[in-house]
Parts: sequence; C-alpha cells; structure tokens
Amino acid sequence: LVRGRALLPTWEPCAGEEVARGLTGLGVRLRFGTTALALARDPDTAEITIETDDGTTLRCDALLTAVGRRPRTDGLGLDDIVPGHTASGASRLPVDDTGRVTSVDGGWLYAIGDVAGRGQLTHIAKYQARACAAALAERAQGRLAPLGP
Repeated sequence: LVRGRALLPTWEPCAGEEVARGLTGLGVRLRFGTTALALARDPDTAEITIETDDGTTLRCDALLTAVGRRPRTDGLGLDDIVPGHTASGASRLPVDDTGRVTSVDGGWLYAIGDVAGRGQLTHIAKYQARACAAALAERAQGRLAPLGP
C-alpha cells in the first residue's frame, strides 16, 4: 500500500518507477493512493489482514513497511527564526548550495542533512557537510560568499 501516487516521491520519477517495476516483477502487488487503517496477524496461519481507508480488506502473507523520514527539529526554536517553519518541526529548511538557510536574514544559519530538504541520503549529507564547511571557513577568513540564493 502506498499512500501517495508514486514510490520514492522526493526522488526523480524514474527511480520510483524502476523500484515499482522491480517489485512487481517479484510478484509484489502495489496499491497506490491507499492507506492502511488497521492490521492484524493470525497467529495460527501467519496471514496478515489489512483494513484500508476505502473499506477494502486485504489479506497477505508478508508486509513491508516504509514510513519515510522527518527531521527532528522541534524544540529548537526554529519556528521563531525561520519564516514558514512549523512548530512541529516537520518542514525542511530552504538552503542554498552552501547550506545557508536562505529565509533567515543575515545569512548566519546553516543546515545540512535531512533538514536541508534535499535528498535524504548519507552520501548527500556528507557532500553538504563539505560544502558547508568550506563556506564556513571562507566566512571565518572574512571572505563571505554573496547572500543570494
């Protein structure tokens, strides 16, 4: 069951399409636009029963769950300093290529990794960390990059 209309919605569409092709090729049935409301597993048969938001009852022998990620920024006070950031901390921060948060006046706040709203993968966060470190080193030397996006 996929709540949305595609797998890997924050990636290039071809990535989600390729994963869907691979899964269906293995016999996995995908249902898009469907939310699970309740799950139960029969202890005798191990069959899984799923009640969906459209009233359908599905039965299966295996279930893969992927719930996505949200950066944990609640309690940091970002909703007070970053325009548009929600108090729940679930939103990403708009950053430039150096990690500088573009919606904060003065260019003093930087963000990398999941909170930066770009690909949520370790190798991307490592790249962002290097770019951010280089920008901060320039700033420390008095050679601040322009504040534009």
